[in-house]
Amino acid sequence: PSDILTTDLDFLKTIGLDQHLSVTRKNGLSSMIDRIKLEAKKISNWGNNLLGKILNITSLQNPIIKDLTKIIRSNNQKEIKSFICEGNFFLKSAFENKWEIQTLVINSKISFSTEITKIINDCILKNVKVISVDKKILSKLSNNNNAQNIIFKVKKKKFLFSDLNINDVHVAIEGIANPGNLGNILRTINAFGINNLILVGDTVNQFKKEAVRS
Repeated sequence: PSDILTTDLDFLKTIGLDQHLSVTRKNGLSSMIDRIKLEAKKISNWGNNLLGKILNITSLQNPIIKDLTKIIRSNNQKEIKSFICEGNFFLKSAFENKWEIQTLVINSKISFSTEITKIINDCILKNVKVISVDKKILSKLSNNNNAQNIIFKVKKKKFLFSDLNINDVHVAIEGIANPGNLGNILRTINAFGINNLILVGDTVNQFKKEAVRS
């Protein structure tokens, strides 16, 4: 946002662009530039307001970072009450579907979109731990080769059979051992508008990264 706010747009006149535009198009271009600068100012102001409420962490030995690392590396995911997600898309999805975000880790060097900044602000208001780290720590926490700029811890939900609507379509699978295969199944049933998947017996942990990304 700071680059947008400080950019001098007089170059448009220097290159003679304004001479080739009608009055209507000149007004349209001016309005578009004003809107872009207004949105940049909003993001900048939100960032400044949030800055004092976000904890900056620089060490991998910090207890919060160690807690996240423990969840990622645990071989007994079924006993852990939380799981890890990455990326803007999944943060928006978790927020919209009312999953409880417990810890939010953001890249300290990135300016986020208006939508994501609002979610970060809402997390702070809900007393979620929001921390900023550098790319090195994000890479250590990431489930992917290319670390996302947002990583967050989410509380697992407990779903009961009594929560299911008997009039809905349900899919039940048994003995799926590969999280990638589970992810493919989730994407397939979602394409058909089916929202309920029942895992039966000794099935892979549905909170594995390959399944979560689905």
